[in-house]
Amino acid sequence: MKKLISISLAIVLIASCFVFAAHASTLKYSVRIEGSEKNLYWSNWELSDEGSDPINLTVADVLESVSNDTSNNVTIKGAKDGYITEVNGEKNGAFGGYDGWMYSVNGKVPEVGVNDYKVENGDEIVLYYGDFPCQIPVLDTSMLNEGKIKVQSWDGVYSQDKDGNWVSTYDWAPVAGATLKINNESFKTDENGIANLKGYSFSGKYYIQIEKKSDKGAPQVCRFKSDYQLEINYKSSSVEPETENTTDVKTETKPADIEKTIIPKVADKSLYVGQVYTLSVAVENSVGNTSFISNRKSIASVSSNGKITAKKKGTAVITIKNNKVSTTFKVTVKNPKLNRKTISLKKKQTFKIKITGKNGKQTFKSSKKSIAKVSKSGKVTAKKKGKAVITVTTNGNVKLKLKVTVK
Repeated sequence: MKKLISISLAIVLIASCFVFAAHASTLKYSVRIEGSEKNLYWSNWELSDEGSDPINLTVADVLESVSNDTSNNVTIKGAKDGYITEVNGEKNGAFGGYDGWMYSVNGKVPEVGVNDYKVENGDEIVLYYGDFPCQIPVLDTSMLNEGKIKVQSWDGVYSQDKDGNWVSTYDWAPVAGATLKINNESFKTDENGIANLKGYSFSGKYYIQIEKKSDKGAPQVCRFKSDYQLEINYKSSSVEPETENTTDVKTETKPADIEKTIIPKVADKSLYVGQVYTLSVAVENSVGNTSFISNRKSIASVSSNGKITAKKKGTAVITIKNNKVSTTFKVTVKNPKLNRKTISLKKKQTFKIKITGKNGKQTFKSSKKSIAKVSKSGKVTAKKKGKAVITVTTNGNVKLKLKVTVK
């Protein structure tokens, strides 16, 4: 009886290992880059890999991927060294102070460089230019029934421990002296980070943005996402504004302009076969659902929620439509490539195969193992004089070849 139980348990364990080995790990994250004057980049990413090991990326890896994709029109310098020095020509110290490029993850500023921070599923990564310390704003609407919105930031406070070492703790700090913009109206935050809406009435969803700059013009608060909206339902006890000029500002709003549907232009994308990319498009004043259409589904398909899947090498045009308004952009799908197409080795020499644009599981096979063998990880070892071809299968069923000559 004990032997039967042991056999059954072994079968269960083997089956469990098999299921785990076939598991596909997925990493989803978003990247936003805010320059001193405008947003430079914003996109959602989704990477999948068939295997039991999690996808291991640092923020530096992510930023390098954005920079290496020429369709993004973003050039980032310094990621490899863990310290961003320049983005699109905007260098640290441009305003003559402690201003420069910083980054946050999920609203907090990490204490390590971009090459040491490991990206986790669901992370929101923001690279931004600001005057140190630049605050990451968060809205507190708990006092909205009183006509007040509080703006605060999850800031690090530095202090010394009993051994004299500097340590940091995080706590909420007010974002004071900032300008909170709600549609066409502007409200200043006080020393407690509170913006008073007295004199105005709001009902519905409103686009919100924030701004605060130093005397030299460097940003002291990071912007919100360009499509950031907040549900505000507040009726002021007095519809008359506190300042006499505010009424004139309010009448500048034109209903016809507000009702117009606007789809922002989307930059052309460059993807590798098997890669999945989710569009993040902020349609202003949308009517009904936004649709996504690919003219060549066999090359790049797109789902109803804007998820693009690269199928095979070629070019496709994606159309985004809403309320008779449309915009298009191109998706160029490329095959992955090897670091070398031909190599020449001496006996016992080795060569590591690297794949640019790889996705999913890779396999390696030698046409003549007695001349050049290849491991499961892509390490080629020269055995004896002759020629062999290493076939690499990746990104679904894309086959790449490496010619090996052993002297």
